Formats: sequence, structure tokens, C-alpha cells
Amino acid sequence: MRIKEIHIRRFRRFTQMKTIMMKSHAASVR
Repeated sequence: MRIKEIHIRRFRRFTQMKTIMMKSHAASVR
């Protein structure tokens, strides 16, 4: 259970970073 929780946390952080990169990319394109 603990390992799964950590994995979910890492995955969530990864998705957040990805979304931020996408937003920054879109902003730079404009």
C-alpha cells in the first residue's frame, strides 16, 4: 500500500510537470 501511494504521488507530480511544460510551450508559441 505504501509503495503504491508513493508511486501515485510520483505519477501525479510527473503529470503536473508535463502540464506545466505544455502550458509554457503554448505560451511561447503565441
